[in-house]
Amino acid sequence: MNKSVQTYIKMKKNQNQLGPPRSSSFWTASNTRPRGILRYEKIFGRGFISTGGARTTEEFVDMLALLPGQRVLDVGCGIGGGDFYMARKFGASVLGIDLSSNMVEIAMERSVEENLPSVQFEVGDATRRLFPECSFDVVYSRDTILHIADKLALFKQFYSWLKPGGKLLISDYCCGEKPWTPAFQDYVKQRGYILYTPPHSWRRRGLGVSGRRIGPPSLSRSSRRSCREQRHCERSSFRSGRDQAAMEKKCSVYSF
Repeated sequence: MNKSVQTYIKMKKNQNQLGPPRSSSFWTASNTRPRGILRYEKIFGRGFISTGGARTTEEFVDMLALLPGQRVLDVGCGIGGGDFYMARKFGASVLGIDLSSNMVEIAMERSVEENLPSVQFEVGDATRRLFPECSFDVVYSRDTILHIADKLALFKQFYSWLKPGGKLLISDYCCGEKPWTPAFQDYVKQRGYILYTPPHSWRRRGLGVSGRRIGPPSLSRSSRRSCREQRHCERSSFRSGRDQAAMEKKCSVYSF
């Protein structure tokens, strides 16, 4: 662990923030090594490793209408760009968890630079993590749940962790109608993704669960343009033969 991360832990006075990562072929893959992470950040912008970068994150987070002091759990926090935005703009208290120790280490390094004590990070598995009921005002997860097989069990956890009137915001990768091409099937299998095709009715409206809205928010024209621009960058970055399946996956995800 480098000195900046040690400094961060000392500043937060929480020696138990870094938990043991779970062994997984995906989490030891090259894209979650520091160099691979920073490559994604170069595509999506500082602090971000998922499509849309800061522009889409700001639009989604602004929909939550956060209030100062509200508690947010970010499941699959990556390198923390969204968490810093929530704390800096809205004064929220954010806990970001991620299975990748490399991502969390980068996030913690950035926290030293950001000087936002209200943002905490830990290496953790959301399917095994335990929180008391009604712990959070918001559960937030971006492009993460495709890695989790038992999604229903996780959603039940989210429900129990939310306070009455709490909010849940999820964005995730889905897939178009089957059959898939062999290259795409191989790619999904290699990465361990669990992808679903949303029913047509879900594509037109969100799914309500006890007043906690789950579903795709409407993107503004600027954010849709941002996603198209990001896809263009992704296509350019995945031109090598090794990454042809990755390029197809990216394009397929946005097809609906």
